[in-house]
Amino acid sequence: MRAGIARTGLLLSSTVLASFLALWATGAGISFAQSPITITGGVVNGTQGAGPLVADLPVLLLVSDQDGNLAATGQTTTDAAGRFRFDPIDLLEGATYTVGVEYAGVLYRTTLAATDLEDDLSLTVYETTEDVSVVSVTRQVMVLANVDADGRQVTVTELVRLVNRSDRTLLPAPLGSGRMSFLRFSLPGESSELIVQSDLPPGEIISVGTGFALTSPVAPGEHAVEFSYLFPYSGDRVSFRQNLLQGAEIYQVLIPERLPTVQVTGLEPIPVVNIQGSEYRAWEGRDFLPGEGPALELVHLPQPGLLARLENSLTNGAFWRKAIPAAAATALALLLLFGAIKTPRGTAAQEGQAPRDPIPDAGSRLIQTIARLDEQYHRGELAEDQYRRARQGLKSQVLAPHQRPQRVDEGTAAAGDQGGC
Repeated sequence: MRAGIARTGLLLSSTVLASFLALWATGAGISFAQSPITITGGVVNGTQGAGPLVADLPVLLLVSDQDGNLAATGQTTTDAAGRFRFDPIDLLEGATYTVGVEYAGVLYRTTLAATDLEDDLSLTVYETTEDVSVVSVTRQVMVLANVDADGRQVTVTELVRLVNRSDRTLLPAPLGSGRMSFLRFSLPGESSELIVQSDLPPGEIISVGTGFALTSPVAPGEHAVEFSYLFPYSGDRVSFRQNLLQGAEIYQVLIPERLPTVQVTGLEPIPVVNIQGSEYRAWEGRDFLPGEGPALELVHLPQPGLLARLENSLTNGAFWRKAIPAAAATALALLLLFGAIKTPRGTAAQEGQAPRDPIPDAGSRLIQTIARLDEQYHRGELAEDQYRRARQGLKSQVLAPHQRPQRVDEGTAAAGDQGGC
């Protein structure tokens, strides 16, 4: 059985072409192709009890040069015995050769170096299942890659080691079918900037609940998924439940030593982990069933510097909603106290007679009213417009101390609308 090979075009600039001709003229030993070779192999079904494979399965060949660029392609089909053949194939120095076969909607592939092509190849395919329980997580690791104290954001990378111990490939049900058979991963609330990488066949990333799902098939054997994201925190801590939808034999949280204050609750501390020369403090839990997971809390997260805190507070609407009324109430109280202790001018005061207006008593009542008014507002029992109207009425009394204060009773703070604008 013969198969055609389509070589990709190569466009050389005049400089590169001149260099190549110069090397050729000087006899430099550069060889881009060795002797052609015939690639042979067979396809077998790895599912126990499966019937014989049908003939004419498409088999593809991709040749990548040492820089990873596509250099050649080929296509053939299997015969009745599942055998295939590519003939002839040029061996390129430093190239890699990927041979793949499509079966039951799944592409199975293997990548080999030129030295491995002399052996007869064997590609194993499997029957499919929509039962996601055939896939389990042997280890999932959350690594705190960075903490932005000024922006109050945590950058996380999660590494997941999967295994399909069955003899069938998980092939998720089509989108829109109503059957949930995807690999799913949860994320903390308000996460953003999700990036996902894996060694699985191509698939889609879809949003599911508070996390995401992958539509990629999962063949028997081990696989890896890596994803990173950001999530915010307030204060010096953040809490969330890490829902392990596939379960996990081991779940760990790693924090680099350059974040010495950050601690983790919800898991047990274990000895320091060294990864490529960098040390990480580690916490661990084991044997989580599907749908279970630890309730995590990251505590003692870095706080922004003074300037960043000031900037954040000045631009925070909640700060202004609380600070402005509180500042106004404080200033009003100071004015009232100043008016209460100030001796009123006039003949009566000079002669030692009591002032005709009981300013100290009225001032005390006003201060108590302000305190009640402010307390009601911060408890959410008083609307903001009512609060402001009442405050303005009290302020107008303070700014006209020579006038007799209006009577203030318990209903002022409760109603919040007896003061005029």
